[in-house]
Amino acid sequence: MNKKKFYIITTCFIIAVIVVFEFVMYCFVGEDILLKKGTMRTLWISFPIVIFGLSSLRDFIIKRIYKNDDKDK
Repeated sequence: MNKKKFYIITTCFIIAVIVVFEFVMYCFVGEDILLKKGTMRTLWISFPIVIFGLSSLRDFIIKRIYKNDDKDK
């Protein structure tokens, strides 16, 4: 798998995770609970931090695994 393909696949995965998580939280928990203070709201608001961590991990993996590909081209 090359660098571009890995980047596209992981980006699609991260976007799918965001969409599914937001949809599930909104449908199963409800708007009222998400707007009130509590554990669910904290989870809902802090989830983008997890996504930022995943994208940083993706960039780190790309840098470590594919560092020799840039020199060849």
